[in-house]
Amino acid sequence: MLTAANPHVQPALILSGVFLDHQNVRPITNEFLLLKRKYFRRWCERQRHDLEHIRVEIKGSELRKEVRESKKLRKHHFGFIDNVLELIRQYSAVFVAHIWIKELNQKMDGTAVYTTSVQFVCRHFQHYLETHDDTGILVADYRTPELNSDVSHSVFTQKYKASGDALPRILEMPLFAHSDNHALIQISDLICSALLYPIATQTYCSATLPNSKHVHAEDAKTKERYAPKLRTLQYRYYKEGGWKGGISVDDKLNGWPSRLMVN
Repeated sequence: MLTAANPHVQPALILSGVFLDHQNVRPITNEFLLLKRKYFRRWCERQRHDLEHIRVEIKGSELRKEVRESKKLRKHHFGFIDNVLELIRQYSAVFVAHIWIKELNQKMDGTAVYTTSVQFVCRHFQHYLETHDDTGILVADYRTPELNSDVSHSVFTQKYKASGDALPRILEMPLFAHSDNHALIQISDLICSALLYPIATQTYCSATLPNSKHVHAEDAKTKERYAPKLRTLQYRYYKEGGWKGGISVDDKLNGWPSRLMVN
């Protein structure tokens, strides 16, 4: 539980989804592998075969930590992230994200937040597919059998409810995969952990939780550099009198709006 006396509990939970035409999965994967070899050559050289490089995961949480601690590594890692975001733009991929900022002194139901966040991604993926007159599937990062089942059932209830299928263009329940086999899951992790997480904690937690190890002054540099780029890559659309999708923040700490993430 997040409390003033114990501010080091992780204050945010973030889930993102990257939407991409299936024809672009292969080229974006190949180019992502090239970026790994360029920026993390020594890590990749530990593997005998080039195709093994997909299993060399560049974790966003590690990049975030090193960006905070070293100017030299910050320059290197920002170069890598710049190129990953350019890949997203080049292949017309977009993303949505649901960010939950925890409330002080209140226990959070992690399963409920996670399933709600997956439904958020599915709802906007459905709209994306409608606008492209297409169908698709959702490949999600594997968690635990119990949590995977809860997530899958939460989507099942939307597809098979008595009033009709709310997600008709999503062909099946989410398919769960290990991230070390999927470039798009790894790219989504980079968006979440290397960018959205430090921007969110800097934006929504720095005033209330200044002593938290998850809040760092250096994250302001990440926000300054990447908030404008994330704003252009989010999947956001106008419907029923308001803007939908994009980066949505449920701030239980201060009640601040989502637009602060990219402004």
